[in-house]
Amino acid sequence: MKKSGTADIIFTLLLFCVFTVSVLMVLLSGAGVYKGIVAAMDGSYEERTCLQYIGSKIRHYSGEGTVNVANIDGIDALIMTENIEGDDYNTYIYLHEGKVKELFTSGDLDFYPEDGFDILDAQRLVFERAANNLLRIECMGSGGRNSVIFAGLRGVEGGEA
Repeated sequence: MKKSGTADIIFTLLLFCVFTVSVLMVLLSGAGVYKGIVAAMDGSYEERTCLQYIGSKIRHYSGEGTVNVANIDGIDALIMTENIEGDDYNTYIYLHEGKVKELFTSGDLDFYPEDGFDILDAQRLVFERAANNLLRIECMGSGGRNSVIFAGLRGVEGGEA
Protein backbone atom coordinates (compact mmCIF):
# COMPACT_ATOMS: atom_id res chain seq x y z
CA MET A 1 0.00 0.00 0.00
CA LYS A 2 2.84 2.35 0.74
CA LYS A 3 4.25 1.70 -2.71
CA SER A 4 0.99 2.79 -4.33
CA GLY A 5 0.79 5.93 -2.17
CA THR A 6 4.36 6.91 -3.10
CA ALA A 7 3.60 6.34 -6.78
CA ASP A 8 0.52 8.56 -6.51
CA ILE A 9 2.55 11.36 -4.91
CA ILE A 10 5.29 11.09 -7.54
CA PHE A 11 2.71 11.04 -10.35
CA THR A 12 0.95 14.09 -8.85
CA LEU A 13 4.24 16.00 -8.49
CA LEU A 14 5.26 15.05 -12.02
CA LEU A 15 1.90 16.18 -13.36
CA PHE A 16 2.22 19.45 -11.42
CA CYS A 17 5.73 20.02 -12.86
CA VAL A 18 4.49 19.38 -16.42
CA PHE A 19 1.62 21.79 -15.84
CA THR A 20 3.97 24.45 -14.39
CA VAL A 21 6.41 24.13 -17.31
CA SER A 22 3.51 24.36 -19.79
CA VAL A 23 2.18 27.50 -18.12
CA LEU A 24 5.65 29.10 -18.20
CA MET A 25 6.09 28.26 -21.89
CA VAL A 26 2.71 29.78 -22.74
CA LEU A 27 3.54 32.92 -20.74
CA LEU A 28 6.95 33.29 -22.40
CA SER A 29 5.54 32.84 -25.90
CA GLY A 30 2.73 35.32 -25.08
CA ALA A 31 5.29 37.84 -23.87
CA GLY A 32 7.19 37.46 -27.14
CA VAL A 33 4.04 38.02 -29.18
CA TYR A 34 3.17 41.05 -27.03
CA LYS A 35 6.64 42.55 -27.56
CA GLY A 36 6.23 42.08 -31.31
CA ILE A 37 2.85 43.80 -31.32
CA VAL A 38 4.15 46.71 -29.25
CA ALA A 39 7.16 47.10 -31.57
CA ALA A 40 4.91 47.12 -34.64
CA MET A 41 2.59 49.69 -33.10
CA ASP A 42 5.49 51.89 -31.99
CA GLY A 43 7.00 51.62 -35.46
CA SER A 44 3.90 52.94 -37.18
CA TYR A 45 3.10 55.55 -34.50
CA GLU A 46 5.51 58.15 -35.90
CA GLU A 47 4.25 57.91 -39.48
CA ARG A 48 0.59 57.96 -38.50
CA THR A 49 1.08 60.84 -36.06
CA CYS A 50 3.11 62.83 -38.58
CA LEU A 51 0.59 62.42 -41.37
CA GLN A 52 -2.41 63.07 -39.12
CA TYR A 53 -0.77 66.21 -37.74
CA ILE A 54 0.02 67.56 -41.20
CA GLY A 55 -3.44 66.63 -42.50
CA SER A 56 -5.00 68.52 -39.60
CA LYS A 57 -2.87 71.60 -40.32
CA ILE A 58 -3.86 71.50 -44.00
CA ARG A 59 -7.56 71.28 -43.08
CA HIS A 60 -7.10 74.32 -40.82
CA TYR A 61 -5.52 76.41 -43.58
CA SER A 62 -7.59 75.00 -46.42
CA GLY A 63 -10.05 77.69 -47.41
CA GLU A 64 -8.52 80.32 -45.11
CA GLY A 65 -5.19 80.93 -46.78
CA THR A 66 -2.75 79.45 -49.19
CA VAL A 67 -1.04 76.09 -49.01
CA ASN A 68 2.12 75.69 -51.07
CA VAL A 69 4.88 73.18 -51.51
CA ALA A 70 8.44 74.45 -51.89
CA ASN A 71 12.03 73.33 -51.80
CA ILE A 72 13.97 75.87 -49.75
CA ASP A 73 17.73 75.35 -49.79
CA GLY A 74 17.25 71.61 -50.38
CA ILE A 75 14.52 71.19 -47.75
CA ASP A 76 11.04 70.10 -48.85
CA ALA A 77 8.57 72.28 -46.99
CA LEU A 78 4.85 72.76 -46.74
CA ILE A 79 4.16 76.47 -46.46
CA MET A 80 0.79 77.61 -45.21
CA THR A 81 0.15 81.34 -45.35
CA GLU A 82 -2.58 83.26 -43.56
CA ASN A 83 -3.40 86.91 -43.15
CA ILE A 84 -3.77 88.09 -39.55
CA GLU A 85 -4.89 91.69 -39.06
CA GLY A 86 -3.46 92.74 -42.43
CA ASP A 87 -0.08 90.97 -42.07
CA ASP A 88 0.93 87.70 -43.75
CA TYR A 89 2.27 84.89 -41.58
CA ASN A 90 3.79 81.60 -42.74
CA THR A 91 3.68 78.22 -41.06
CA TYR A 92 6.39 75.90 -42.38
CA ILE A 93 6.36 72.13 -41.83
CA TYR A 94 9.56 70.38 -42.90
CA LEU A 95 12.21 67.80 -42.00
CA HIS A 96 15.50 69.04 -40.56
CA GLU A 97 18.23 66.91 -38.96
CA GLY A 98 15.95 63.90 -38.41
CA LYS A 99 13.09 65.88 -36.90
CA VAL A 100 9.78 66.98 -38.38
CA LYS A 101 9.59 70.64 -37.44
CA GLU A 102 7.08 73.45 -37.50
CA LEU A 103 7.96 77.12 -37.74
CA PHE A 104 5.43 79.97 -37.50
CA THR A 105 6.86 83.30 -38.60
CA SER A 106 6.04 86.60 -40.17
CA GLY A 107 5.89 86.52 -43.96
CA ASP A 108 8.60 89.22 -44.03
CA LEU A 109 11.22 87.10 -42.24
CA ASP A 110 13.62 84.61 -43.80
CA PHE A 111 13.29 80.86 -43.27
CA TYR A 112 15.86 79.35 -40.89
CA PRO A 113 15.16 75.62 -40.46
CA GLU A 114 16.93 75.33 -37.11
CA ASP A 115 14.41 77.80 -35.58
CA GLY A 116 11.44 75.42 -35.86
CA PHE A 117 9.89 73.44 -33.01
CA ASP A 118 10.43 69.67 -33.04
CA ILE A 119 7.28 67.68 -33.68
CA LEU A 120 8.65 64.12 -33.87
CA ASP A 121 11.47 61.99 -35.29
CA ALA A 122 11.46 60.91 -38.94
CA GLN A 123 13.89 59.82 -41.65
CA ARG A 124 12.09 61.36 -44.60
CA LEU A 125 9.26 63.81 -45.30
CA VAL A 126 8.19 64.60 -48.85
CA PHE A 127 5.51 67.01 -50.08
CA GLU A 128 4.44 67.15 -53.71
CA ARG A 129 1.46 68.35 -55.71
CA ALA A 130 -0.41 65.38 -57.15
CA ALA A 131 -2.89 67.77 -58.80
CA ASN A 132 -3.83 71.45 -58.46
CA ASN A 133 -5.91 70.80 -55.36
CA LEU A 134 -4.30 67.56 -54.12
CA LEU A 135 -1.12 67.11 -52.08
CA ARG A 136 0.81 63.86 -51.72
CA ILE A 137 2.56 63.63 -48.35
CA GLU A 138 5.03 60.85 -47.57
CA CYS A 139 6.58 60.25 -44.17
CA MET A 140 9.18 57.66 -43.17
CA GLY A 141 9.50 57.27 -39.41
CA SER A 142 12.72 56.62 -37.55
CA GLY A 143 11.91 52.89 -37.66
CA GLY A 144 12.04 52.88 -41.47
CA ARG A 145 8.31 52.39 -42.14
CA ASN A 146 6.90 54.53 -44.93
CA SER A 147 3.35 55.94 -45.10
CA VAL A 148 1.60 58.15 -47.65
CA ILE A 149 -1.57 60.23 -47.59
CA PHE A 150 -3.24 62.46 -50.11
CA ALA A 151 -4.73 65.70 -48.78
CA GLY A 152 -7.37 67.61 -50.70
CA LEU A 153 -7.26 71.40 -50.68
CA ARG A 154 -10.67 73.07 -50.51
CA GLY A 155 -10.85 76.55 -51.95
CA VAL A 156 -7.10 77.06 -51.66
CA GLU A 157 -5.30 79.71 -53.62
CA GLY A 158 -1.79 79.35 -54.87
CA GLY A 159 0.19 76.74 -56.72
CA GLU A 160 3.66 75.44 -56.33
CA ALA A 161 6.11 77.90 -54.92
